[in-house]
Amino acid sequence: MAAAFTKIILISGNLQNYPFQGSLPWPSTAAWSQLLYQSLFYGDSGWYWTIIANGYEKAPFTYKLANWAFFPLYPLLVRLLGSNPWVGILISNLSALLAILILRNVVVKKYDSSLADRVVMLMLYFPFSYHLSAFRPEGLLLLLIVLTYVFSLERRWGLAGLCGFLAALTKAEGLSVAILIAYEYLMSINFNWRGIRIGSIATLGPFAGIVSFSTYLWTMTGDPFAWLKVRVAWGQASRLPWTAITAYVSRPMFIDYGGWNLAAINWIVMILSLATATYLVVHSIHKRERDELGLGLFAILFILALMTSASSINFGRYALAIFPLFIVWGKLKRNVLFEAVLVSFTALLVLFGCWMGLGLNAVMV
Repeated sequence: MAAAFTKIILISGNLQNYPFQGSLPWPSTAAWSQLLYQSLFYGDSGWYWTIIANGYEKAPFTYKLANWAFFPLYPLLVRLLGSNPWVGILISNLSALLAILILRNVVVKKYDSSLADRVVMLMLYFPFSYHLSAFRPEGLLLLLIVLTYVFSLERRWGLAGLCGFLAALTKAEGLSVAILIAYEYLMSINFNWRGIRIGSIATLGPFAGIVSFSTYLWTMTGDPFAWLKVRVAWGQASRLPWTAITAYVSRPMFIDYGGWNLAAINWIVMILSLATATYLVVHSIHKRERDELGLGLFAILFILALMTSASSINFGRYALAIFPLFIVWGKLKRNVLFEAVLVSFTALLVLFGCWMGLGLNAVMV
């Protein structure tokens, strides 16, 4: 229901672009389809489409805008299934739906159904959750991360390694799942190094994904790190993690990055995410809750990787993949506090939908 609500918000925002005429001011079926398409195909969607249509650009590496920055699994799936934008949108929505259903099942087993319902609501009403439905890989990445975690919990190391491999082929941040596999493997042998067996190879799955893509780009550009270096063209040079915090404080803006970054909100989400992940790690150590420590370490690694490579630019949409954050937020003890968070999420989601209809680039990257 929440996912459908998100679509309604985005379409409603785009209604202002529809030329109402005559005595029946209502979009035709074709117009509704176009409005939905405009709500789900935007920003980086175009870069993924260039990969589907023409493949990766084959040219010696230079610091310019190029599709080398975008990982191959999502466009490859779309191409294999028909090279149609709606196929990509269907993949995104089905992936997000499956991810949330699987995650809910995990939370029910580990905690209880009440917390599971809260986690689902927080994820679906998260202000940037509309990215999960768009023509982009966020939904697929979330699914692969959740599957990696589930298979690791079940000690099915081959499948965990495979999903980790695919996650790293979806987005660079997918490499962070290596910590989920490694930690759960060490848990399975009670942190006894002498107990390490062949199953530990699963930890290398995400690294194999990065190496595979890097090798391919080497043949296309002559530089295996083209996917990383090309980010400089987007102003995303590598930096020390804490500069992501201090840079904004020294130059606060509501929107920056040439109008493509909702800086203030992304910075707040980044700070809240970092604080939540830190709390999860510290609390797990203090309470000796080994199960949750792995989730905290995964969240910390994922967040630090983002802060190192892209500062707070578009942090909100990346946060969707850090599912342990939503579990912690779902545990808010007071119902009033939880409801306040949920209402705030919903209000921002509605606002972003309206801004998208107005063509604000900062919510469409």
